[in-house]
Amino acid sequence: MPEETGERLGLRTLEDISALILQSHDLQETLDNIVNLVAKRMSSDVCSIYLLEEDGETLRLHAADSPGSPSASP
Repeated sequence: MPEETGERLGLRTLEDISALILQSHDLQETLDNIVNLVAKRMSSDVCSIYLLEEDGETLRLHAADSPGSPSASP
């Protein structure tokens, strides 16, 4: 099976993220699933999602997938 092109992999990843969002009713679970998916697809050691706080100035880490993070696989 030939490798996917970067564009095709990116589009498939966006489709899968959309599906995760539509199927979920829990924000934290959704964010955790997204970082796990993106880290795996991009062969990345680290993936994080920061959300902007209500003050409009502060970014707060809400999900991470890295060797030392609680959401990372053993």
